[in-house]
Parts: sequence; structure tokens; C-alpha cells
Amino acid sequence: MSHWDNLCQVLKGLLVFESGDNLTRYWPDELILEQAKRDWITAQKIFEEASHPELIDYAIYNLKAAEKRYMYLLKQLRIEACEPAEFARGQEPGEV
Repeated sequence: MSHWDNLCQVLKGLLVFESGDNLTRYWPDELILEQAKRDWITAQKIFEEASHPELIDYAIYNLKAAEKRYMYLLKQLRIEACEPAEFARGQEPGEV
């Protein structure tokens, strides 16, 4: 399935108010993290190329936001990788 198909499925899910659990089927965590990293790299390039004072302010804001988003997602993925699935769902061990 292409990225365009994934986007259409996600938007469709949002329009019909599907639960958030269905979105992970279309956007795996690794793909989201990869996109966040690309956004951060793009923000760095924009910052390096900015020359006008107003563009520099925007570039700094955008760079900080992209970096924070990437670091947050990376931290969440590490936490999820370390937690057993039972605890991530809020269940007691052995509970079905």
C-alpha cells in the first residue's frame, strides 16, 4: 500500500470517527519516527538557509518543534519496547 493510500485510510478513519487503535495499522511506529526524523532534518536545512530575520525566527521555532517531536516519539518507542504488552494496556499480569 502506498503512502497516499495510507493517508486516505487515516483521513477516512478520522472522518467516520474510528478509534485511534485502528490508525496504528496504517502508520506503524517506525514509519512515524522516520517521518519525524526527516522533518527534523528538513527543519535544520531551512535554518541553515534562512537569511531574513523573520525567517530565522520561524526556522528556530520550527527546528525546536521538530526536534522535540522526534525526541518525544523516540522516547515513547523505547518505553513501549521495554514494557510488557500487559502493562501497556493497563491489565494485570495473567488477566485476559
